[in-house]
Amino acid sequence: MTNDNATVPADAGREGQIAVLLERYPHIAASEIEDIKTWWMREASSLDIALLSGREDIAEGYAAFRKDHIDPLPMSGRMLTWLLGGAILAGLAVYIVL
Repeated sequence: MTNDNATVPADAGREGQIAVLLERYPHIAASEIEDIKTWWMREASSLDIALLSGREDIAEGYAAFRKDHIDPLPMSGRMLTWLLGGAILAGLAVYIVL
């Protein structure tokens, strides 16, 4: 893991810092991963994330980070999805029968 923040221009802004980290992903420190997560969940707008997603220079790191840290639905989320789906189907079955 490297800590190569020196490559981030001073005027790059927060999005620029995140872009540099995503470009280097997965070869970044755990603290840098947490920094991206914090930005993604608390600071970035949908537009910020959409603009990053369209950048070809960071596409590989962006896709890998998203796959590893953003997109996976935790087991509790999967369980909730199945339970809600089952409840909806059961409700429809009862509605149709009555």
